[in-house]
Amino acid sequence: MNIRRFTARNSRDALIMVRQALGDDAVVLSTRPGPEGVEVRRVTTADDMVRIGALESRVWDEDWSWLADELTEAVARDPEHTLVFVAEAGHEVVLLEKTPTRAVQI
Repeated sequence: MNIRRFTARNSRDALIMVRQALGDDAVVLSTRPGPEGVEVRRVTTADDMVRIGALESRVWDEDWSWLADELTEAVARDPEHTLVFVAEAGHEVVLLEKTPTRAVQI
């Protein structure tokens, strides 16, 4: 497993680093500046997917727990080509922006 972590001064710099390293199709699910900067990392565990679903539930004020299962299954089906990234500030999953992009192909 190749886990990639990116830490930057702000979310814009972190996203530039991710795209330079992984290509223009790389998508960051969420981020927010924190006292230690923003860390962007590739995630593959079910626990991380649950954290993503919890964030989406808070953002949209509805149950998005199903997302964790779908992301976990997508990564299990094709771990080399299904890339899920999460941005964290102070070990908390945080929101970057809401844009019409695809995090994974399901």
